Amino acid sequence: PEPRSDGADDTTQEHRFDEAFGYFGAARDYASYTDVELAGSLSDYAKDSNSDGTLTFTTEYNFGISRNAAKRDKGGTGVDFSADIFNAFLAGRTAIVNGDMTALATHRKAASEGFEKVLAATVVHYINDSMDDMATLTAAEIAGKNNYDLNKHWGEMKGFTFALQFGYRGDATGGPMAIISEASVIALHALMGNAPVYAAVGSTEADAYLADLQAAKDILKAAYGFSDTNMADW
Repeated sequence: PEPRSDGADDTTQEHRFDEAFGYFGAARDYASYTDVELAGSLSDYAKDSNSDGTLTFTTEYNFGISRNAAKRDKGGTGVDFSADIFNAFLAGRTAIVNGDMTALATHRKAASEGFEKVLAATVVHYINDSMDDMATLTAAEIAGKNNYDLNKHWGEMKGFTFALQFGYRGDATGGPMAIISEASVIALHALMGNAPVYAAVGSTEADAYLADLQAAKDILKAAYGFSDTNMADW
């Protein structure tokens, strides 16, 4: 195992791996939560697990991506992103302690790819929401280009798509860690455009953009092998 410098609580490798786990955002007892709880309200996804009368944000609160993983599990079929990622982090941390770099590489890859799949599945979720929102636009909303749900869901869709690009920084050997290709991410952004489309249902403009969003879904399905059922239900 990598030695610790004098006075350090962890090695550089341990620190970086723990930081990655922090970005996943899971509480220490994440595995004890159900998908329904993690996808629920504050009283569901945060618990005073040690019964000390306080909620400790560093150990007893589930943040961001850890909850997105459970939301996609809850809304999907045949996937368990939350368990796959959490177990990979636990096994990877154990491999670091044991000095087993071969096992670490395997578990790091599983955690990274699971994380990326959650991002991609969440893009699918917000594409679906945006398509549904476009079907309910009123004339006033189209004229003012202002519908709260469409603006929110389109922004989420675009933001999570941006998150997919960070696998291209590469691993320690300089190779990309992302599942999806860089060309595919560029194509996703081209199809989504730079702002939500406000157009009447059934119009040429609306139908063209809906076709673009469907094409974006097709790219994601091909890259990640998501089932037709999940592509429709997320």
